[in-house]
Amino acid sequence: MTIRKSLVVMVAVALSLVLPPLAAGGTIVTSGHGEVSADPDIVDIRFEVASLDSIPLAAVASTAEKYKSVQAALERLGIRQGDIVTTSLHVREKKQQNQRTGDIVSLGHEAIHAVKITIKDFTKIGSVVDAAMRAGATRLSGLDFRTTAAEALSEEALQTAVSRALQAATLMAKAAGGRLGALVEMNSEGHGAFDVTGQEMAAGVPAVPIVIVPDKIVVRKRVSAKWEFVEQ
Repeated sequence: MTIRKSLVVMVAVALSLVLPPLAAGGTIVTSGHGEVSADPDIVDIRFEVASLDSIPLAAVASTAEKYKSVQAALERLGIRQGDIVTTSLHVREKKQQNQRTGDIVSLGHEAIHAVKITIKDFTKIGSVVDAAMRAGATRLSGLDFRTTAAEALSEEALQTAVSRALQAATLMAKAAGGRLGALVEMNSEGHGAFDVTGQEMAAGVPAVPIVIVPDKIVVRKRVSAKWEFVEQ
């Protein structure tokens, strides 16, 4: 019995030398979530203009001519040059597998010019899509809705998340018979859920009414925080 008590005392003394002392009263850890939304006020319409030819330079030249036609058609709609920008331009060899023999055969070289058109008037989306496809665009890659108030939305969501984390910590401290002490640490994470409406359309499609109803843009933030708990 004496030996066992001695061992317990020795272990307790060893632990007290190794482990740092706990803060008086301990800590409280909470998290908070903030979410705000807004209507988008700007849209990026993405197209591709492509040409296929056995000679790479010929494919590039053909794509360049198509792009000029697309650009001219969009300018006639009142789209400014500065709102029509290139996002990529590349040439690749296009290959296909022969279904009968299994061999990979070359179809030629494809020059692809990816374009982004930015507009604020959503009523023009249908006209822009129709004009670009008729003028030579070979693919509608998608519509990306966004907002010019993204930074303000992010700040508001973060403030809400922090406020909720603080409120929860205060309630927990009071319920435990104490009060909230100093903030020890705080971390945040979050993202904006920007609505993306993707469409793929082949060239030569007849004009049809295009009704676009964009969803709201949602920005979410989450924080986790740790406070000292002060006993009373």
